[in-house]
Amino acid sequence: MKKTLLLGTALITLVLAAAPLTPQNRMIVAILDFTNSTGDSANNYLQAAIPEMFSTNLAQNPAITVLERDRVEKLLKEKGLIMSGLAEGDESKIGKILAAEQLLTGSIIKAGTVLRIDVRLVEVATGKIIASEKHQCASVNEIIDSVDVLSETVLARLTGKPARIVRDIEPAVISVTGDSLVSMELLQENPYYLARSNKPYHFRTGFIAKELKMKKERVPLNICVVLDRSGSMDEQGKLDYAKQSIAFVIKNLAKSDIFSLVTYDDAVEVYIPPTAVTDKNALSEKVSKIETGGSTNLSGGMLEGYEQVKKNFKANQVNRVLLISDGLANVGVTEPDQIQQIARGQSKSGISISTFGVGQSFNEILMTGIAEYGNANYYYIDKPDKIADIFSRELKGLLAVVAQNCTLTIGFPEGGTIEGVSGYKYETTPGGIAIKLGDLVSEEKKLALIRIIPGAAQGARAVAARVTYTYDDVVTGRGRVTESRDAVITPTADQELISKNYIPTVLKDVDMFASTDLMQKTMEMVDSGRLDDAKKNLDTNLALMRGSLKKYQSRELKRQVLNIMEYKESLDQLSKSAAPGYKMEESDDYQRMQKSGRSSQYELMKKK
Repeated sequence: MKKTLLLGTALITLVLAAAPLTPQNRMIVAILDFTNSTGDSANNYLQAAIPEMFSTNLAQNPAITVLERDRVEKLLKEKGLIMSGLAEGDESKIGKILAAEQLLTGSIIKAGTVLRIDVRLVEVATGKIIASEKHQCASVNEIIDSVDVLSETVLARLTGKPARIVRDIEPAVISVTGDSLVSMELLQENPYYLARSNKPYHFRTGFIAKELKMKKERVPLNICVVLDRSGSMDEQGKLDYAKQSIAFVIKNLAKSDIFSLVTYDDAVEVYIPPTAVTDKNALSEKVSKIETGGSTNLSGGMLEGYEQVKKNFKANQVNRVLLISDGLANVGVTEPDQIQQIARGQSKSGISISTFGVGQSFNEILMTGIAEYGNANYYYIDKPDKIADIFSRELKGLLAVVAQNCTLTIGFPEGGTIEGVSGYKYETTPGGIAIKLGDLVSEEKKLALIRIIPGAAQGARAVAARVTYTYDDVVTGRGRVTESRDAVITPTADQELISKNYIPTVLKDVDMFASTDLMQKTMEMVDSGRLDDAKKNLDTNLALMRGSLKKYQSRELKRQVLNIMEYKESLDQLSKSAAPGYKMEESDDYQRMQKSGRSSQYELMKKK
């Protein structure tokens, strides 16, 4: 007769363990899904995502074996058991079946405006709670921090010793040698390369800035805000929030800065011509009187914004357009590729553009593309009341620029070929490629992963690639700075030598960018209605990240696990709730899922 076992908060979450289910001399731990007690279904994905991170952390300790989900489910199924909820005394039953000595479970609770993670460690033999801890968090990064802190507490209780987990293979503090605020990175996957092979080879390169301590004088700003005032901006107070944010920008400008404002609906108006910020109250008062109008001539507004910045263009100042829109371009130039090429052309003249997509009706692919080709930043603002916070992030960067016109030029002296670049757009040049990265701000990393096929080596060592770094130093007054570094490899037939010399940080990025590529393809599948294929892709991607986290402890990989599981949960819920004939893609929830998903991948690729 089939037995029924009621398990706790949902499915048991796991991590890959050693081959035997119950290896000797290692404590066996099973981790249950957490309960979402926040009352918000948007947090449902955390029920499984948080245990995933606990599994990764606890598995670092050689004294612990965390049970693998697939094997656990298989074993329970063989016993004719069904998992559906937790009843009193089930801990002992679970322990006997799985040979688990400890169970880890918990819940996610809303504590004011933040979340709180509560965790409990239960001894199977007695059913006693031997550890109970809690930690608050307000963002994705803080969720990761909270799980790390709680994991160390749990490990200390399990082993009886103080525990420290490896939180990230990337250095926590940006270190830059010398007096310069800017350093160049060239990190190769391996100093060795398999001789006479055509296997892709990776290296990571770019710029890193340390913290800029504010001086009395900073780089002047020449900015133009291009504001969508179409009729839809009247909804949910979007225009009012935008006006408040523009007033905030004005308040934080200096007399040496130049400010202008262009508004657009079906027509384009230079609402505030370029002016020195000497009377902030007058400027803010004028901004407060903007009212909504008709359609969305996004390209016209963008072009006029560039024209206003050009009127006061100078080197050694930040020349930028800030484009705000909540809708689709439906007047003027409406073809996305043409609009993106406008941004690309203007960036060559030294004017960058940041984009702010508000709500659920704008084209996020277009707005991201404009920002990427325009050498600045893209922001997704899902709710109007977040506009001020997002503008504050952009302004913080504008006020702390340490280098401008950052460019990587990569050549191949010994005949290598480029296979691809992850993280940034690139252009082909005679003999190589160029990557334009725009401005670099305080404590920022702008790093690209380069994939090449090295040329045939002519000697014992070969220059696989030569990277030339150029930028304008706007802090120390050194002017245009140029440095070059070589990615040198030694060809060898010794596979063991190669396997011993891989650099984990680069291989982590290889996996991370493979995952972001897979997520982009997944979202395209969803857009085309291929939901079953998309769900298979998500499972494949999650398996990739689980495997990668076993090798490389990385906050970026943990963020991606959260991204994948959040998207998977949202897609599952939308699929289940769709009635016959219902056009899922027309719903706000669908648009929010796609925009949030693409935004999270953009931020991960840019290492924000």
